[in-house]
Amino acid sequence: MVCLSYQSNIINRSGFYDDYSWRVRWMVANRFSDLCSAVGPELSNNLLLDKYVCLLKDNESEVRSAAAENISRVCELVNEEAIVRKVIPLLKFMVKDDSKEVRNSLACSISGIPAVVGADVTNDNLLEIYLNFLSDEISSVRFHIINDLHQITEVIGIDKIQFHLVEAINQLSIDSDWRIRQKIVETIPLFTSLFEVSVFNEHLVSICMRCLDDKVAVIRKSTCIVLSQLATKFGNDWVIECILPKIISISKHQNYLFRVSALYIISSIVPVVETDLFHDSLFPVVLDLVKDPVPNIRLNACDTLGMIGANTDHFNETLKELFDTLEKDIDEDVKYRASLARKNIN
Repeated sequence: MVCLSYQSNIINRSGFYDDYSWRVRWMVANRFSDLCSAVGPELSNNLLLDKYVCLLKDNESEVRSAAAENISRVCELVNEEAIVRKVIPLLKFMVKDDSKEVRNSLACSISGIPAVVGADVTNDNLLEIYLNFLSDEISSVRFHIINDLHQITEVIGIDKIQFHLVEAINQLSIDSDWRIRQKIVETIPLFTSLFEVSVFNEHLVSICMRCLDDKVAVIRKSTCIVLSQLATKFGNDWVIECILPKIISISKHQNYLFRVSALYIISSIVPVVETDLFHDSLFPVVLDLVKDPVPNIRLNACDTLGMIGANTDHFNETLKELFDTLEKDIDEDVKYRASLARKNIN
């Protein structure tokens, strides 16, 4: 009891929380969860939480941003009643904060609160905040909510935010920042366990197909990897229905960069599709691209052939003939890549 009284006096007299220097207040806000952890739940509830609320309302956006980054960790150290009474009402204003940095910091950390307060409080008080964030004008704010969505859906499920979520993913997939577009397509496999297959196919598969047409090569490559993960999850029938038409389409694209994407996809899904499907539908595409007039296509076809040879022995004779031809190609890089692929198989 004496120890708690001593700590309480120190906290009250320190003055760090309302120091005239915003940098001092920022330092306190930045380490606030550590302070709560150090003094324990009783003082955190009775004394520190009020100080924390003041930091969340600070005049300086940098201080508010630092405090917002700690919000889930602070909420884990105080009781539910205090969160509902003191913190959540403030969040409803912060979601519309003029500073995009504050909103971004809050979006990074707010998804951990439902696990602390439970489904009822989340549905009654936090759901509206998440929906506002999913329509925020700043793409990184929307992305942070989507990236941490599992923390929310584990508590309240997906039904109430499904429409807004799909719309947010769709908008981020065409964002002007290619890094955002890459990040969002890489999150799509996370939603296979949240959406019904019909909903997933209707809304999210089309986003993957569009990303295969992206002008940035790294996004097209990331999408190919995502499609291989989805093929593993959904199986051969899904590949035939959802991926195969796109592979055939882009393999005939006038722009050779998109024809390369067809080879990337095939290389990615070789380990996960059945031999019959590959033989009947995918291998003919590779055979056409091996004869492509663009050397870079033939070069990438060598890599695809190498992947095929490494995963199945059903095409040994055909591969041998193809490598024999490619090793005599007029392009030196194609000849080298064909020789390298053959060695890797052996």
